[in-house]
Amino acid sequence: MMTGMSLRAAVTLVSAAILSMGCLLGQQCSTAAQAGDYVMTCDGYVTIVGAATLIPTKVLSSVNVTSGGTFTGTGTASLGGKILSATLSGTGSVNSNCTGSVLLAQTVGGQTAPSLSANVAVSDSGNTIDALVTVPNFVLSCRLKRLAAGQ
Repeated sequence: MMTGMSLRAAVTLVSAAILSMGCLLGQQCSTAAQAGDYVMTCDGYVTIVGAATLIPTKVLSSVNVTSGGTFTGTGTASLGGKILSATLSGTGSVNSNCTGSVLLAQTVGGQTAPSLSANVAVSDSGNTIDALVTVPNFVLSCRLKRLAAGQ
């Protein structure tokens, strides 16, 4: 019979194995390996300065990522049903364990919007990047699917 301590150790080992499966299966994760053209979708809720409620948000963008980790993109945002143009630019990095982070400047509707920081996880042989925005008052997750590899 497993003790509480050995059960926790087993759960920890299984969790570590699952998290490292991408690397064990030959997935190569690095900033340079993520270069390419992506389609990005984001879903969630944001607050606007002065507003107390969360506003439903959806974003659809095309994004280019360079081998140096530079992100640029243009797209469309729906903030509570109001349709606005959006741009983003910034930098990111990916670690060998397929996790990383990005910091993006953005404009929405032609106006400068708050910068976004996010934690990312790379999967699907580098063709998918999932991101969770880590800015207070934002409940927003994004998925980037690679359309073409970069050089």
